[in-house]
Amino acid sequence: MNRLKGLSCYLSGPLDLAPDRGTGWRDSLTPFLKELGVVVHNPIELTEKCPPQDFGNLDDRVAWKESGEYDLLAQSSKRTRKLDLYHVDKCDFMVWYCDLSILTCGSWEELFVANRMKRPIIVWCRQGKAALYNWMFGMAPHQMFFQTILEVKDYLTYIDTHERIETHGRWFFAE
Repeated sequence: MNRLKGLSCYLSGPLDLAPDRGTGWRDSLTPFLKELGVVVHNPIELTEKCPPQDFGNLDDRVAWKESGEYDLLAQSSKRTRKLDLYHVDKCDFMVWYCDLSILTCGSWEELFVANRMKRPIIVWCRQGKAALYNWMFGMAPHQMFFQTILEVKDYLTYIDTHERIETHGRWFFAE
């Protein structure tokens, strides 16, 4: 079938307070998505491609916050937010990584924006489906909630290859 070929996926999840700054899980999933022919929107790579004076990096933002340079922090954060939400708007589906032990802010907004657009959102919660907030079960199809990267990959393989799939009112393919 190869349904996912040419579609785009936004990788949403914690950055600022993640021990690895959010790179590990994205680096693990990206090659798999690319093998399926999916265009990957990785917010880490997106800001790295932009001129540093426009965004700064995470170390810059930490330094600006510590030194009270809130105008620079705000300017950088507004640009980052605008860029990330632009790519959420552009994506065909999202993988949203949730580790409930890591506080995050932007990824929640990205999730809510994608949900309002009725995009397919594959939720990968490190602590498991049962640990997710009850609100999530009223917001998105729980059949798209998983605990491991293997489950996420199996689900995406199912969507990509099976003749008849359950769309849960989210997946749409112009065939």
